[in-house]
Amino acid sequence: MGIKRGQVTIFLTIGIVILISIFLIFLVRAELIGKLIKEQRIDPNLKDINARVTSCIEDLGKAGLNLVGLQGGKITLRPDTYMEFEGAQISYLGFHEKNLVPSDDKVGQELSLFMGENLPKCAEGFEFQPYPVKQGRLDVKTEIKDNKVIFNVGWPLVLTKDGRNYQIKDFRYETPEKNTDSDKMLRLGNVLKMTRSIVDNFCVTRDVVDGLLKEYYPVNIDYINIEDDIVYFIEDNDYLFTFAVNKCVQ
Repeated sequence: MGIKRGQVTIFLTIGIVILISIFLIFLVRAELIGKLIKEQRIDPNLKDINARVTSCIEDLGKAGLNLVGLQGGKITLRPDTYMEFEGAQISYLGFHEKNLVPSDDKVGQELSLFMGENLPKCAEGFEFQPYPVKQGRLDVKTEIKDNKVIFNVGWPLVLTKDGRNYQIKDFRYETPEKNTDSDKMLRLGNVLKMTRSIVDNFCVTRDVVDGLLKEYYPVNIDYINIEDDIVYFIEDNDYLFTFAVNKCVQ
């Protein structure tokens, strides 16, 4: 009995599915092997240094992000660009009808400067190491994404032990894209977009707030009037972003 054309089609389809499955298996396996190789590249002599720097980057990243939230996207504040509110310094992001919300790149630069200034202090000169450590030029680049923040740190460190040099230079920390038991997703890019929408409207009405809540859900937006100013509070997934608008004319 000969094989019918329909059966040939079925066999070909099954064959294609099997080939695709094999390809995907090899792809996933290659990615896992690549990750393992990358992890294994850290010399045992550098594990303590890597652990200290990685921990510092994560701690400083979180501290910088919290400060950026409390101060309206900025860490370094110039005179007359912020207001005092309950012991906090809150940036004016709307001033005399000007939208002063910093770009994502500008916020990233603020975070990079904060990291660069404080990381060597956190590492404490690697005095915990019994062998000398030479430090190269520190370079930090921070990327603000809609749903996460990435800190890429280049910091050449050379440990000299028993006449041999061991070097490590690339470090990275990124906030999670999904909530975990120990950490929560930080949607800073979305929060900045929301802030620009608010400042564009200046005097926010309940309709504007409701519209933003629908667009960026889940968030919580609140605001209070202080003489000619309005202070805004955006809370998104336990992350607080605060800023002020001056001279709101209703």
